Amino acid sequence: MRDHSNADAERIRAALDDPFGLLDRLNLLDGKHGVDWRRQPAGVTIRCLWHSENTPSCSVTRVLNGVRAYCFSCRVSADGLGIIAAALNLDMRADYARVLDHGAEIAGVPLPERLDRTPYHALPPMVRRPVAVRVESPEDGSVAAVAAVLADLAPVTRDRAAMGYLRDRGLDCRATRGWYALPADETARTRLRDEVVARVGAEAWASSGLSSVEGPRVGLWSYAWHGPRVVIPWRAPNGTVEALQGRLMGAESGDVRKYVFPRGRRPRWPYGAEAIGDLEPDTAVAVVEGAIDAVSFDLLAGAAGADVVALAVPGVSAWDARWLRLFARRSCVVGLDADRAGEAAVADMRTRLAAVARRDAHRRPLVSVKRPRSGKDWNDALVSRDSSPDCAEVA
Repeated sequence: MRDHSNADAERIRAALDDPFGLLDRLNLLDGKHGVDWRRQPAGVTIRCLWHSENTPSCSVTRVLNGVRAYCFSCRVSADGLGIIAAALNLDMRADYARVLDHGAEIAGVPLPERLDRTPYHALPPMVRRPVAVRVESPEDGSVAAVAAVLADLAPVTRDRAAMGYLRDRGLDCRATRGWYALPADETARTRLRDEVVARVGAEAWASSGLSSVEGPRVGLWSYAWHGPRVVIPWRAPNGTVEALQGRLMGAESGDVRKYVFPRGRRPRWPYGAEAIGDLEPDTAVAVVEGAIDAVSFDLLAGAAGADVVALAVPGVSAWDARWLRLFARRSCVVGLDADRAGEAAVADMRTRLAAVARRDAHRRPLVSVKRPRSGKDWNDALVSRDSSPDCAEVA
């Protein structure tokens, strides 16, 4: 007999990746649409499983590793396994083995290897349905729809060249899981584009901002996306992909830029915003520049045993007042680039964070400034280490 491993739970939790399919399989969408449940761009809102209510207030959305439920009324939060336990009246501790078994069945993945399994009524796998895409507003879900296809067809871990480039930057598979890679070959890119359009529709593809809108290449990849190979998803706090950032592998040349966002689809939230809701109260939050710097900062912090995570703004001049809520009542770190623009922005950023940061016993805001010890930014600092993380997945 073997114990239920964390690996089993993580594997099953990640496979429960469709809010509508999961809730449908648990018979939580049998009520009247609009009264007992309603669709939202990133999932479904249902009546809460943890308290009695007359109108739906529990949001179930897709996140990086599965689905997440959050009730805006009672503030309960749960992952896919927690949703299953609540729906089937099972206790997460006493009935943990049964919860894992049901989770695996619903997700359609192998059951945990266990000798003490007793007979019970098995549940059929959930039916994964595409989320309806609306295109009438910038928040229409088209970027998230395209991202879901790229996650299926073009994960970065399948691209040896892209992973080699990221390894050279000190980044490992754990840090870049959930990123994508566009094929270097133009014919392969066209095939990928055709598959995206087949799955999300021509209107959603056009609305995503990745499509060329003029010239002989109308409907194909935008010219600005001919160079980038690595694609980094920027998510809203609820986990929805709202922007895709293309990263050029190597130096800029001609009109090909190092970084690019889809036309009209710059991020509305800092990179890493989806992780805030799962942080412990004492975890500090840093603000850095760029997604690769955020990942690099987190790797360096983890190696040093520091309880801090980074959020990345898309540029030192980019700031939105609503982002302050992500730093509220936490110790904060200003970790901008060690260049002229970064140095000039430190004082202003420190003042902004001080308005919302946690305070010490003397009511002083807990805001500190950290600078890379070597190089211009945190990725330079990561690369300068004697050894970089390995990536066995593409070895």
